[in-house]
Amino acid sequence: EKLKKHAKDLDDLFAKHKNAFTSSVFFRNMCSETFRKVDIDNSGKVDVAEAYIAVLLFYLKMSRVVKGLTPPTVEDIRTIVHTVSAEDGDQEIDEDEFVTLVVLLFEHLVGRVLVQIAITFVLVPIIGAKCWDAYHYFYLAGTPASFLVPRPIGVNLCTTIAITILVPLILKKYERQGKKYIARSVSEQG
Repeated sequence: EKLKKHAKDLDDLFAKHKNAFTSSVFFRNMCSETFRKVDIDNSGKVDVAEAYIAVLLFYLKMSRVVKGLTPPTVEDIRTIVHTVSAEDGDQEIDEDEFVTLVVLLFEHLVGRVLVQIAITFVLVPIIGAKCWDAYHYFYLAGTPASFLVPRPIGVNLCTTIAITILVPLILKKYERQGKKYIARSVSEQG
């Protein structure tokens, strides 16, 4: 009876936090492959330490596609394992519970990728162009130096500087908000 209730709670948690990426076959296969790699004794369950290693492996794979991902701490994983593990108190999770754990961690990934694309390809080039135009207007206009650096090169230079500074700052803030959301979601379930 408790196991059926836990399975239903797990399904509800999964359904509440899934998105296009976490619902894909690719995602499920990545979860299964990662889980099997860390389940060395083939027991079908992993403890908190193994779950953390699995999450780190998952983040390593994802960092090839999504640059700048920050993995959670072992304490974050311990809290989520406690939330998704069966109520028998063993603090071990099976593969389905691991998938739910990863869904909780990656539910904001699609939004993060869209934010990163918008910042990198829309916002920052506009800022770069405006910065170069302002610099040119206030410092170079009417001087012989204004002809030394063509506008496209100046805009690219300002855009590169803006990407280097702004993108990591904005994405770090986005990651912190995502972690707060995960913590809130886990505390509501626990």
